[in-house]
Amino acid sequence: MNKLEDSTNFEETSGFEYTVQLENYAGPLDLLLYLVQKFEIDPTDISLREIIHQFLRFLEDSLAQKDLGEVSEILLLIATLLEWKSRFLLPREEVEVQQALSLEQNPL
Repeated sequence: MNKLEDSTNFEETSGFEYTVQLENYAGPLDLLLYLVQKFEIDPTDISLREIIHQFLRFLEDSLAQKDLGEVSEILLLIATLLEWKSRFLLPREEVEVQQALSLEQNPL
């Protein structure tokens, strides 16, 4: 397969927009995942440290006023990006890399 696949559809947003400001990308987090999924942005070029730092500041600003649904969706997006980047960085042959990037939803 030549595209990241996941049961999550990042083309649709849930009505809120959580944005990140990175050195090479500024915009909605769900759009960033969509662009990574379509191989338009290399996951190794994304600073997960900065994304997590911005998310923690987002929570600290006023956690009591945050919708837990929003917070959980953002965490899902960050976790998905982390999984994709870690799979992309694993040393493997090209065929194995493509298989690793075809993400199948793992049951909890």
